[in-house]
Amino acid sequence: MNILVADDEVISNRLLCRVLQDWGHKTISVPDGIKALEILESYDPPDLAILDWTMPGMDGPEVCRRARMFPHGRNCVEFEGRVPASLNEI
Repeated sequence: MNILVADDEVISNRLLCRVLQDWGHKTISVPDGIKALEILESYDPPDLAILDWTMPGMDGPEVCRRARMFPHGRNCVEFEGRVPASLNEI
């Protein structure tokens, strides 16, 4: 599976890509939401996008909203680097 990883935290980005590659996936790494959206709009987009919640340029939720409007649609997973205080935050 081809997976896009978008995270402005370099260490988190590299670590997630390494784990996914160890599991046999191909990864594309970008540091911000604008570059993530450009890749998702491309002719041959990745199968899945894993996006940081807060990134420069455009946040993860906005990238997902826009990507889901494309004719081919995209599967997006958003994450953030903290544990929610309650289930109401999820």
